[in-house]
Amino acid sequence: MSSTRLRAIRSSETPPDAPDPDADLNTRVLMCPLAYIRDHFGADRVTQILERAGGDPALFEPPYSWISHALFERVLAGVRAELRSDQEFMHAAAYEVKNTYGPLALVFRMSTIKQVYRLLASTSHMVSRISRFEVTDLGRGAVRIRYKSTRPESRLMCLSRQAQNQAVPSMWWGIPAPVIVEEKCISRGDDECSYQLRWKEPVRFSLAVAVGLAVSAVGLIPVAALGWPGWYLAAFGLVGLAVGWMLEARRVVAENERAAGDTNHALLELATAQGEAARELIDLHRRQQAWNQELEALVGERTATLEMVVGKLRKLGQVQTSRVQSLSHDIRNPLTIIKYASESIREEVRDVSPELDQILVELEQASTRIDRLLVDLARTATIERTAGNSRYETVDVATLAASVRRRLGALVLGRDIRPTVFKTREAPSELRVDAILLDRVLDNLLTNAAKYTDRGSILVEFDGTPGHLCMRVSDTGRGISADRLEGVFSGSSPDLAPNVGSSLGLGLSVVVRTLARLAGRVEVMSRPEQGTTFWLYVPVDPPPDSTGRHERIEEESLHDVAKRIIRIREVR
Repeated sequence: MSSTRLRAIRSSETPPDAPDPDADLNTRVLMCPLAYIRDHFGADRVTQILERAGGDPALFEPPYSWISHALFERVLAGVRAELRSDQEFMHAAAYEVKNTYGPLALVFRMSTIKQVYRLLASTSHMVSRISRFEVTDLGRGAVRIRYKSTRPESRLMCLSRQAQNQAVPSMWWGIPAPVIVEEKCISRGDDECSYQLRWKEPVRFSLAVAVGLAVSAVGLIPVAALGWPGWYLAAFGLVGLAVGWMLEARRVVAENERAAGDTNHALLELATAQGEAARELIDLHRRQQAWNQELEALVGERTATLEMVVGKLRKLGQVQTSRVQSLSHDIRNPLTIIKYASESIREEVRDVSPELDQILVELEQASTRIDRLLVDLARTATIERTAGNSRYETVDVATLAASVRRRLGALVLGRDIRPTVFKTREAPSELRVDAILLDRVLDNLLTNAAKYTDRGSILVEFDGTPGHLCMRVSDTGRGISADRLEGVFSGSSPDLAPNVGSSLGLGLSVVVRTLARLAGRVEVMSRPEQGTTFWLYVPVDPPPDSTGRHERIEEESLHDVAKRIIRIREVR
């Protein structure tokens, strides 16, 4: 498309001056999802959405107005709340999108798909004052679209853009929606949104017409020079059209075969990812079962030990009670004699010697105190406890990172969450640790991160500090408020209003006790609605006296253990 025509299109629609300096986006973009709500739920539902968002319904009718980014986001969130899924939201975002382009529709019909994407990018200033688009040609039937914004944006903004871009080939050429591959997203913390679009090439009549005209021009030579009949010229034209059509059909078939191959490859990768995720979930379930069996065995063993101890204590209590009662009786008899004797002597010497009388009073009081001590005498018993041996083994950190990558991918499969797991050069190559306990810690943290993150990303980094493996687990989930942060580790402040399932948020207390048995420690930083980050430090070599340490940990309260191994980082 020529630059002259492009400048004319740009000048044909100039955005009106907005009196509000915070006016960032044009309400024309919201015409599609609001039209979907109106046609499927009624006009009253549209009014309710706009009023809840704090917007004047008149702003969303022609001629369209400019509104703030915050109001735009609230309207999108209101639309999404009325729909069942993100897929339905994308369908609503592209609903009757052809009606929003106005006179540009005439230009689109005379352009190629790539020219349309470039034109949309160059005219984005008509609907947005905070963003810009870049379109990169990736070869026939594919482009990369990059989007940058001066404001942080929600996932709904990105989904609405993707939906409208996917609708372009179907609107004007009647071909299936292109396959979209997302590479980056602002809502997940990236600096831009980036995604590829690949579509099946439509048949272009221009090639057939061009070849037909060229062959017709060749046919002019014998008609003009040799005097051939005029119908030869028409025959040459038909032959040219046929050849051009065959060449175009061959090109379309080749392009569509390539697109089909790309689609099959993507489906194969998806099926492989589904299979790996299923295997990881099965492994996670098996680890949970093994851990539950171990806990059941431990509970059974401790229950039997407690019953045995209680039985011995009862017998010992009976013997000791009998001995104490007998001893108390034997001691209290002479005390009674001393008490009565002191009272009798006091009657005799009360008026003779006040000093002796005072001594006798103190003797009676001492006798009374001894008598009370004998009555209150109690037995104490010391119960010896033993702890099981730890099962230390050498764990390869690279293998552990790969396992966590598969585990996390399985937990977030099919959700709007991007998992990232990597190992730095500073991480130790291996460590000796109780692998069952380490898996228990990681499973709890990964499960919590996936459970309380609706969209965004979860990152796991394997790093190293002197003598320790450092594992950082960071998410963009709901976060933990400062007043609850300490309580969730000790189980004293569970989440009584979880957003997923029936979890009470007690997994972190399990992490604390288990990490203490590994002689590890944990640091945490969290901000509500923005996410949480944990830093786990596990020693590369097990410390000495592990049995004694386990005994001390079992004797400590969970609150004391949490206070000793947890450090809460301040939010910057």
